[in-house]
Amino acid sequence: MKIKHLGLIAGRGDLPSNLLNVLEEKKIGISVVCIEGQTPDAMANMYTSLPTCWVQLGQVGKVINFFKEQEVTHIIMIGGIQRPSWDELKLDSHGLKVMAKAAFSPKGDDAILRLVIKEIEKEGFNVIGLQDLLPDVLGKLGCLTKKKPSEVQMQDIEHGWKILDDLSLLDIGQVVAVQQGLTLAVEAIEGTDAMILRAGTLKKKGSAPVIVKRPKKNQEKRADLPTLGVETIIKAYKADIAGIAYEANATILVNQIEMVKKANELGLFLLGK
Repeated sequence: MKIKHLGLIAGRGDLPSNLLNVLEEKKIGISVVCIEGQTPDAMANMYTSLPTCWVQLGQVGKVINFFKEQEVTHIIMIGGIQRPSWDELKLDSHGLKVMAKAAFSPKGDDAILRLVIKEIEKEGFNVIGLQDLLPDVLGKLGCLTKKKPSEVQMQDIEHGWKILDDLSLLDIGQVVAVQQGLTLAVEAIEGTDAMILRAGTLKKKGSAPVIVKRPKKNQEKRADLPTLGVETIIKAYKADIAGIAYEANATILVNQIEMVKKANELGLFLLGK
């Protein structure tokens, strides 16, 4: 893929900074949009040598105008975004267009992302996914760790898989915690790590719970792909979770080598299904 100039919309987490390091090696020009209340200040300091624009959620037009000024050809949206309430959005004219369309369609995160991407593409940009630049970032099929799930835990993984299938129709969450056939917790607005810790407070005696994470059906895969990292492994261990199953070739594993090392150290499984 030939990219003249990349526009990065940076959310939470380590992915944006990891990508910047790779882009520097590939000598790809880059301009960055940081989001107030989302992009961590510490991470934003890394972008001081790059053309940078700060926006509030809902300022779609400001993003488009900045990237046009920078002669951006491709745009990538990575890092988590905690969506505020509708009243907290700071909408400009482009943002109002998106929200007007959202009023007549489902209002889940994936539905809104699709509308935002469509609005950006109408302006002539090519929106791409992280996997287009870093194909190895996606978790592969099979068990990556020394520990393997037990028969009971495999049954729980299958149950969680079906639960997420059904929930995806409502554009709700990408993660579920299951123990011995019981649904302990479903991801809502709090995010994966917080849900895992909540599931730990609800676990029962016997075979430990499992975490299942996968994309929603027909999800827009250029943004908001399910993401797991070392911190997820640590949170799962603290919550007494047996391990994590993810959808292979559709889930981002941040620092995969470190993830597997930490999972082996703590005795958890990491399974691509």
